[in-house]
Amino acid sequence: MNGRALRPVADLRYFAVFSALPLLLAIAGCATSDARPPSVIVTAPVQVVDPKAEPGSIEGWRWGNGQRDLDESERREARKIDAVRQAIDDGFYAVAQDRLTALVAQGSQHPLIFHLQAQLLWRRGDAEGAIPWCAKAIAASSLWIEPRLLQARCHLVLKQHAQAESIFSDLDRMAPKSPWGPYGMGAVAAMRLDTVRAAKLADEALARDPKHLPSLQLRASLARMTNETDLEQTLLLRLIDEDPLAVEAQIRLGELALAANRRDDARRYFERAHAIDPRPSIAARLAELARAGAPAAPDPAAPAIPAQ
Repeated sequence: MNGRALRPVADLRYFAVFSALPLLLAIAGCATSDARPPSVIVTAPVQVVDPKAEPGSIEGWRWGNGQRDLDESERREARKIDAVRQAIDDGFYAVAQDRLTALVAQGSQHPLIFHLQAQLLWRRGDAEGAIPWCAKAIAASSLWIEPRLLQARCHLVLKQHAQAESIFSDLDRMAPKSPWGPYGMGAVAAMRLDTVRAAKLADEALARDPKHLPSLQLRASLARMTNETDLEQTLLLRLIDEDPLAVEAQIRLGELALAANRRDDARRYFERAHAIDPRPSIAARLAELARAGAPAAPDPAAPAIPAQ
């Protein structure tokens, strides 16, 4: 491969929010993360990573297994796609739209263009408008997981649970070792308040990948809904061990510690959360703890707060 390596498309961010009520699945943006697509994606776009390319650049995205070098026109297209993605990540949505419109007008049929258009509409709050662009990306690259996940999220926002569940069921058939299928079906079950089925599916997802962040988050939320405090705390600790910047998990651990009269632990969790996201509500919790006086003695039976 002349010093190049193959890397499958990874354009996901885990999505679930902590709530004891119906779980609203949402992604705060669609930036690239470390999510791992299943290995069955053989006809999806892949990136031929050139050591001389800019870090994070998508120059080199191609079809199939990427066994050949790109010609100059393909490299120009890749650089234009990369500029669109950067504009979306930076929040310059009008610029991104202009660039996407120009690429489509030029006749580009690369599936990343369709997916980026769907992402842009999603970020602008137009879930209904994003769905057909997801469908175009899927039609152009039928085993690519990311547009299917985004399409499922759009259906969930529109409260089209059956359509979302069907997509996650398809993903489960396509990638039986991936956690995304049972996770998504479990999330739909949770939104329908079928906590028994949701918990079973979330457990299946975690059996496939114990470090899958969305499944940890979903299962913790379900434990909260069913008042399984010890299980919820265990799952949240696993979650922040994998993702120390999971601010909602830090807040919830602070609430659990406060409920158990472990004010010192609560203060530290709230401080970590405030360092990640200095929102006024977290500052108010810290001020409340400060007014309450000296921290209570730690409960010897409680799990020690992990060092970070």
